[in-house]
Amino acid sequence: MERWEKLERAVVVVLAALLTALSIWTLVAGHRSFLLTLFLWPFMLSGIWEVFFEDHLDSDVPPGRLEKLLATGWLWFRRIALVCAAIFFGYVGIRGGLENESVALLVGLVLCALSLWVAVFGGGKQKSLSDDHEIHQRRRARYKWWI
Repeated sequence: MERWEKLERAVVVVLAALLTALSIWTLVAGHRSFLLTLFLWPFMLSGIWEVFFEDHLDSDVPPGRLEKLLATGWLWFRRIALVCAAIFFGYVGIRGGLENESVALLVGLVLCALSLWVAVFGGGKQKSLSDDHEIHQRRRARYKWWI
């Protein structure tokens, strides 16, 4: 593992621990911030999944229940959140187009398309769109997702 990967993993571990502590604290302390806790859980669980299970993608060992639960939970949270973002960006783009704002139309529709792409395929290992579909197919085979 390279130095930056170790640093990234350490940061994600700390963030996941902080999010876990914060969400438990809001529940135990009796705060009325249930929505905050509900909002924090997907990020906390995705951090835990990334730290402990992201490297298992090419493993021959079948995924355990926890790994499969975290990966599937993140998949559906990502899809719901990004489809909502795509609807918003599409609305902004269409509204800009109706008002003859070509920049708003272009930016809104491009962001809408990118949001839908990431909602469906997620992110790959590269910082481009080139391997998103391939990584999604490998995750789909590993976790036996039907969609």
